[in-house]
Amino acid sequence: MGVSVEANYSFENSKIQEELSQSEERVVWGKVQKDEIFITHRQVIPVMYRFTINGYGGECVLVANIDKERLTAYLYEILPKDGSDIMILDEYGKLVTYTGENIECDLVNNAEHWQKLLHTDEAFTETSCSGEQYLVAQGALVNAPWRIVYMQSESKMIGQLKKIRAVFFSVSMFAVVIALALLTKIVSSVTQPLSQLSQYMHGIEHENDMEGFQYPYSNEIGTLASSFNGMLAHIQLLLEEQEKYITQLQAEKENVKLEQQLKRRAELKALQAQINPHFLYNTLESIRWKAERAGAQDISQMTMSLATLFRIGLSRGQEIIAVKQEMEHVQSYLQIQKLRYGDKLNYTVDFEEDIMQLYTVKLILQPLVENAIYHGIKESENDGLISIAGRKKDGILELRVEDNGPGIPASRLEILNKDLQRGLCVSGDGYGIFNVNERIRLYFGTQYGLTLASKFGEGTVATITLPCITQSEVKDYVPFVDCGR
Repeated sequence: MGVSVEANYSFENSKIQEELSQSEERVVWGKVQKDEIFITHRQVIPVMYRFTINGYGGECVLVANIDKERLTAYLYEILPKDGSDIMILDEYGKLVTYTGENIECDLVNNAEHWQKLLHTDEAFTETSCSGEQYLVAQGALVNAPWRIVYMQSESKMIGQLKKIRAVFFSVSMFAVVIALALLTKIVSSVTQPLSQLSQYMHGIEHENDMEGFQYPYSNEIGTLASSFNGMLAHIQLLLEEQEKYITQLQAEKENVKLEQQLKRRAELKALQAQINPHFLYNTLESIRWKAERAGAQDISQMTMSLATLFRIGLSRGQEIIAVKQEMEHVQSYLQIQKLRYGDKLNYTVDFEEDIMQLYTVKLILQPLVENAIYHGIKESENDGLISIAGRKKDGILELRVEDNGPGIPASRLEILNKDLQRGLCVSGDGYGIFNVNERIRLYFGTQYGLTLASKFGEGTVATITLPCITQSEVKDYVPFVDCGR
């Protein structure tokens, strides 16, 4: 059905023309006003669009009136049923339309108040009106210079939240009751067979019943019962083996008595064997005395060195001796070899004074000196020189044996050092050095031992590294040993 146009309408004298003249924008949004064009005179918001047509000299204007009542009805359709209201404000904070159903507040038409609010960057704010606190959410429309504002009473919102909380609490309580009932049933199904198993275990403790616990289901309790029955079977087997062991121990007890008697006899024999070294020392001293009376100083010196060699080598059965004793032992050996080789063999012994009271595995320098003589000095046409030195370096005791012999080929030297590092022990010419290395590693650990360095044609250096231990610390490496000198 068509709507009649107002007969006396004049665009030049209308409010639309007035608003157009106040703006230079191509699209102009007017204020809420009574419709001037149609005779219905409804409340409308005019939207004016300026444009030109080729061949027409003047400016054309397209006017579209937005029905305020229809716009408000649309807002009602999207309005949540939660006691809130929606209003649309223009760019100056003036009210365009308002649902006005649930909120009555004198701020609704306060353009100055909304103008301040619209110029903030906060999308959510609070405001107070007529003693009521309101939550306000506002945002700009995309295609119009308007802002849509959503207002809701804080007290009504809290009331709704309380209702939701009450419903949630009721549902939660119901869920807790159901969960407790289910939990009680589950716990009962677990604890009852566990209680039976516990009573059965208690009965076994007092009645020694090994029949086993019968449980018909293949669940966790069944697995526990099966493990328990297996344990009972194992205990029964252990009891049977225990009876056998008791019988064996009784027989071994008799064997121990016999072994103790045999050990005592061996100790007596060892005590008797100690007489022989003393006899040897006395005999060598007698030879040395007669050699001196006969003027045979070389025989006297060799006899005295040999006696010292034997005395320190035996060391009353001790495996770890003082560094000073080890030095005296190798000096005695060198003195004997010096008498044998004459000017072909020269040697030096240089030990720092502060290492003399430290302790070492015995007889580790003599094999290295022997090796240097037979594989170095003896095979060389030049006079040989063996230098023996001892010092403390970075908390480590270091003993060195150096010769000026022909040296070791590089390929052979690499193999020897790798074998020493791995703790290999071989027979043949290299047995002496491997024996020294193995005994050091046996007592003090694999971080210590023997290494070789050599330049072919110039000589060889054998270096021993040991921990710096005193007499009181020897027992940490050789328990129950006599550390006396």
